[in-house]
Amino acid sequence: MDKASLHDAHEAVTEVLGPPAILVNAAGGNDPKVTVTAERPIEAITIEDWRANFDMNVVGGVLLPSQEFGPAMCERGRGALSTSRARARASRCRASWPTRRARQRC
Repeated sequence: MDKASLHDAHEAVTEVLGPPAILVNAAGGNDPKVTVTAERPIEAITIEDWRANFDMNVVGGVLLPSQEFGPAMCERGRGALSTSRARARASRCRASWPTRRARQRC
């Protein structure tokens, strides 16, 4: 996901449906190269694969969409950004992170 495609999508949505009032960032691409399994322990994950997955999920799935859609919501004085994430589980290693809600006041 890149800024130009997000900007184009924002313009298209606004033209057809009006200004967006909510953005749901549903991060959670499941890349097998960074998924911990019994056959693939966490120590087998390379930094390069981890960074690529982080960029896909966090930068492309949360940061860039929020930067594109959030300011217009603030300018209108209304709107909401919501971020969801997948819960990681594996038979050999179980990890979970608490859900956190962040709110930006405009």
